[in-house]
Formats: sequence, structure tokens, C-alpha cells
Amino acid sequence: MKKEEEGEEEGRRKKREEEKRRRRKRGRKKKKGKKKGKKRKKGKKRKRGKKRKKRKKGKKRKKGKKRKKGKKRKNSSSSSSSSSSSSSSSSSSSSSRQQQQQQQQQQQQQKKKKKKKKKKKKKKKKKKKKKKKKKKKKKKKKKKKKKKKKKEEEMKKKKKKKKKKKKKKKKKKKKKKKKKKKKKKEKEEEEEEEEEEEEEEEEEEEEEEEEEEEEEEEEEEEEEEEEEVEEEEEEEEEEEEEEEEEEEEEEEELNNPWSLAMSMVGYFISV
Repeated sequence: MKKEEEGEEEGRRKKREEEKRRRRKRGRKKKKGKKKGKKRKKGKKRKRGKKRKKRKKGKKRKKGKKRKKGKKRKNSSSSSSSSSSSSSSSSSSSSSRQQQQQQQQQQQQQKKKKKKKKKKKKKKKKKKKKKKKKKKKKKKKKKKKKKKKKKEEEMKKKKKKKKKKKKKKKKKKKKKKKKKKKKKKEKEEEEEEEEEEEEEEEEEEEEEEEEEEEEEEEEEEEEEEEEEVEEEEEEEEEEEEEEEEEEEEEEEELNNPWSLAMSMVGYFISV
């Protein structure tokens, strides 16, 4: 009987170990390598050299005005020898152009101010989100520590109880041996009691196995939650990078003199 029970226990043990290995393999995840530099979009040129410094508020970029097609440069000798009638008409048109340029510059400054306000709001929101995530992580860690402490204390208590039971059983066995020598009837009763005790021990061992399996399942759930949090963080980082790229493109368009010149040409054509 005992040999058969021992064989069954060994079979159960092997099955448990195999299940643990499978769960560990499932829980493991391939580590991602370090992120490489940003890939440039098709059609975009590679940036070379240092970036141009940002100019201060209100200061214009020092660069000569771009002339229209067909017109000669003002600095050339031919422009100085032009007639007085054309100069009077150009002065009136230049004043209107200056007004339009001032209006456009004011509009651009207002747009920049609005963008800066939006950026500040976004940064505040991001900081709040990060703080909330940190708090959640701390709470989860505290809960895990408390659970582990409780489990360890319960396991210690169970081990102490087992030791006490074993000592009691040894004492009982000694007493039973003495009684067996005296009486045969008592011998039969003692054997029955021993069988009952062995059954109780088996039940206790099965309960312990069930508890261990439950603990393993809880650990797997916690690992899955941590993976989900990490995935959410990665998605947010990608969104932030996309927003930064869009903002950089908008700033480049504003700072690009070609775009400003084209808008002016379109305005004069409409007039």
C-alpha cells in the first residue's frame, strides 16, 4: 500500500513541476532592443549641420526681402536710374505692403502664443498622468509586500502545527507499543487509529498543494497587470513623439521664409 501511495505522490510531483515550467515560459517575454534613431519620411531630406538658433520675441530675421519675378534688385545701378513717376507709385504700394506684413506678423505672433499655451497645458497633463501612474505602482508594490508577509506568516504557522502533530504522534506510537504487548484487542484499535491519522495527513497535504497552486495563479495575474501597464506607457511615449514631430513641422513651416513669401504672393494676386 505504502509503495503504491509513494509512486502516486511522485507522479503528482512531476506533473506539478512540468506545469510550473510551462507557466514560467508563458510569463516570459522577449526583451526589446534599444530604439534606434528616428526614421525620416519619404521625400524628406536628411538634416545636416547645426540647427539655426531661435530668435528672440519681436526680432525679425536679418535677411533681404525676396524680389518678385521680372523686377530688378534695388541695390543695382539700374534701379537707381528709374523714373520719379514709378518711385511715387511704388512708395504707396510699399506702405500698403508694410501694413500687410505687420498684420501678418501680428497674426503669426498670436498663433505662436496660442501654441505655447497649448504646449504648457499638455505638459501639465503629462506630469499629472505620470504622478498618478507612480502612485498606482507604489500602491501595488505595498499590496504585494503585505500579501507576501501574510503568506509567509501563514506558512510558518502551518509548519509549527505540523511539528507539534508529529511529536504527538510519536508519543502516541510509543504508548501504543506498550499497550500492544499487554493486549491484542487494543492492538487492533490502535491500527485503526493509525490509518485514520494517515488519511488526515493525506488530506492536509492535498490542501497545501491546492494553496500553492492558487498562489502561483495570483503571481501570474500580477505579472500580466505589470505587462499591461508597460504597454500603456510605450503607447503614450509613441503618441508624445508623434505630437512633437507634428509641432516641429508646424514650426518649420512658420519659420520658413518661402511659405511666408508664397502667402504674400497669393494675397497680392487676389488684390
